[in-house]
Order: sequence, then structure tokens, then C-alpha cells
Amino acid sequence: MSALASHAATSFPLRREGAVETRVSDLMAQGAYAEALKLLLPRLKSGKLDVATLDLAASCYWYLDDSDTALSLVQVIVDQWPDRCAGWTKLAAMATSVGQTERARAALDQALKRGPKSANGLALLNRLDPIRRDSASARRLKALATATQTPARDKATAMNTLGRIEDRAGRPRAAFRWFASAKRAYGEEYRPREVTAMVAAQIVRFDPTGLPDMAEQTPRMLFVVGMPRSGTTLVETILARHSDVRPLGESQALTRTVMAMRQHVAQTANTTSAWDWFEELSPQEVGAFRRLYLSYLPPGAAQGRQMLVSKMPLDCFDLGAARVLLPQARFLLMNRHPLDVGLSNFTTNFHEGNAFSRRLDWTGHMIRSVARSADDYERKLGARFRRQSYRGLIEKPKRQVRAILDHIGLPWQEPCLSPEKGHHIVRTASLNQVREAINRKGLDRWKPYQDQLSPLVGALGGWDWIQAWEEADAALAMAPTGARD
Repeated sequence: MSALASHAATSFPLRREGAVETRVSDLMAQGAYAEALKLLLPRLKSGKLDVATLDLAASCYWYLDDSDTALSLVQVIVDQWPDRCAGWTKLAAMATSVGQTERARAALDQALKRGPKSANGLALLNRLDPIRRDSASARRLKALATATQTPARDKATAMNTLGRIEDRAGRPRAAFRWFASAKRAYGEEYRPREVTAMVAAQIVRFDPTGLPDMAEQTPRMLFVVGMPRSGTTLVETILARHSDVRPLGESQALTRTVMAMRQHVAQTANTTSAWDWFEELSPQEVGAFRRLYLSYLPPGAAQGRQMLVSKMPLDCFDLGAARVLLPQARFLLMNRHPLDVGLSNFTTNFHEGNAFSRRLDWTGHMIRSVARSADDYERKLGARFRRQSYRGLIEKPKRQVRAILDHIGLPWQEPCLSPEKGHHIVRTASLNQVREAINRKGLDRWKPYQDQLSPLVGALGGWDWIQAWEEADAALAMAPTGARD
């Protein structure tokens, strides 16, 4: 979860020792927001409201794409408990995510009046009104970044924000030092051997031969996947402008279903491989897990006629499971320059998840793992799978958007070329980019940092591998699409 999403969704730092609060928090951690909200609704309807219940309920509504209700609940918090800096910061973050910039600035002003040394508030301020490196706000950030008593999460937020300030000032070396310090503030570990083993098992064991092409009562689905920070949010935002598309955001439905499948097989067949389920599940069990997946979708989504677009980048490893569960599904994998992807992950302040981004060599390993998995799926999934060049999309948007729509069987609609005019929630670190028209700002960001990225280059396999990737991507961007320019 990126820092901005965390500001919008993280609960207040209050003690919650009740069974309901514990269960709600557990469900939310699993992405089960509808189930969590059911536990909170009796309290909301009782009228005996407390800040913890309102905060949790607002987060549930937020992730269920009901931004109006989420914002109204947080507005109640700031109205009833106006001295709480966290409430104003959450309101500002949510308003920013839905494009209500003036409301966000007003809420942030109230937050910083109550907590001028709030790392979250200062980070959000830097998004809305860029902080100068010689300003009082920058000095507050440095004080937070260097104070021993600053909590690790706040320290990382302050350091990352300072890195962004230095980057904007054209000082890549100073910026990189702050970004690296921010990553060291987290202790989460990445396990490269497990990822390598998972991809190896996929290559050996996944074989779609004989799988049905249709299944009853399954919606039309597109999974937009790839490395985090590869352009998946841009594609989702483009498609969200189409009248026949319903975006699901970073849905955890596939992740939760695959976990349930693996747990079931581990218990019934006493197996341990990540891909044992593929051979062990009966057609009846596949049907049961298909229904489980559909139950995780937002209410009514599975019964609608729109194309559902799920954008969870690292679902790229589970496309085989999606093919089994949803025979009509289509897949689109984003191809962005590996050094731009690596740098962007390293400079993004993920409060949780994406442990590979803590070190450049880990990031390189993950990029190569995603590439190996994608190569295998591309061979096996055939026309269901599309590899999309990020550079091609930026440089030839009309041509490439037509090709994407052709891939999922939707007619051309002109609004898709203006994703910045959309109004849906943006919860990812790509917020600033998708509120702008399609542009070249995301291309070749790595070049000023080339010297600092040597561990990433080495983990990728050196410049020969990178050059081969560039040549393949250039050919991909120029390949015939069947769509008119």
C-alpha cells in the first residue's frame, strides 16, 4: 500500500481491544471490506458513534468504491472531534484521491494547524503544493527524519518526502540518499528463493490444454498486471472512461481465492507446492472456488454486463488460476523500462507490501521473475494475453488504446484518450500522473540516477539484458495491432 492510500485508509492510532474491532481489522487486512462493514453496520445504525467505528467504516466504504459515504463519515469525525489531526489528514487524503483539490487543501490546512510536525500531513502537502528545500516545512521534515524518537513509519515518510523535494530540485544524488534511508527504515524481508521456486513450478506444471473456453455465470474480465509502477494504473484509468467498463481497482479477489485453493489442497492432499492445486482440484472444486472468487467482487459486479477490470499488478503470477476460474478472462501485462520501474519502486514509499522494493538487487530479482512468468504465460495463453508497451502507449496513445479495446472486444470511445477527466478513486502512488493528460513524464526517469542504480543493473543481468529488453519493447510498440492510427 502506498503512502497516500495509507493516509486515506489507515485507522486512527487508538487502542481497540474489542472482539469486533479485532475481527474487522483482520477482515480489512484480507481485503474483505464488505464482510467487515457488515460487522460495523449495527453500530452505525445505533447512533452511538465513536471515532474508531466511524474511521473503520469510512475505510470500508472507501475500498468498496463508495467515496461519497466514506468522505461523509470522515467529515463527521472532523466535525465531532475537530482537534484530531489524523481526521483532517484522512479527509485531505481522500479528497485528493477523488480530485477534490480545494477540499483537500482546506482539510490539510486544518491538519497542519493541529499537527505542524505530522509526517503524513507534510508528505501530503508536498503532493498538493510542492515544498521548497529551503522552507520551514522542509526543516520540519529533516527534524522528523533525524530524531531518534520518530516512529519508523513516520521517519520513512519524512525521508521519502525529502527525497522527492531534492529530486524536484534537480539533485539526484541527495535525493537518492534520502530514498535509500527511507527504505532502510522498514524491516520487511523479501524472499527471492520462494519467488524463483513459484515461477519455476508455474513453467513446469501449468498447462492450459484441455481447459474449457467458457463457463456459466462468469463475468467478462480483464486482468491488468505487471510490476508495480509499470503503468497499470494508467491503463485502468484509460479504460474507466469507457461506458462498458467497471474498474475494480486493486482487487484482492484473485489473491484471496488462490490462497484458499492452496490451503484446501495442502489440507486434503498434504502437498506444499504453490502449484499443487492445478492437478489436485476436481471440476466440482474448481466450480466452488469460482463461486468464492465471484463472492469477493463488489455487490452486483458479477451480474452486470460491463467488462470488469481488475488492476492488481502482482496478480501477474496468478494468471493461470484466473484462466482456470474465469475461462473468458483476458490479460494485459504492462511493459515499462526495467530501470524506470526499478527506480520508481525504490522511490515510492510503500507503507506495507512490496518488500522487494526495499533493496535494488531485490527489485531486480522481482523484475526478472515477473519477466520469466510473463514469457511463459504469453506462450501458453495465446490470444488471451497482450503485452503492452508503456512507451508505445505514451507515444502512440490512440493507436495503442484502440488495440487494447480490440483485445477485450470493446468498441472505440473517444473519452478513453482523456483519462485525466475521470472521477473515480485513485488509491495508488500514481495519483499525480493519472490526474494529468497522457504525457512523457514517466519515460527515462532513470537516466539522472544511472550511477546509483548499479545494483539494479547487476541484478537484472547487466546492460546486455537491458539492451535486449529495449529492442524487444521497441518491436512490441511498432508491431501491427490491427487498429487504425
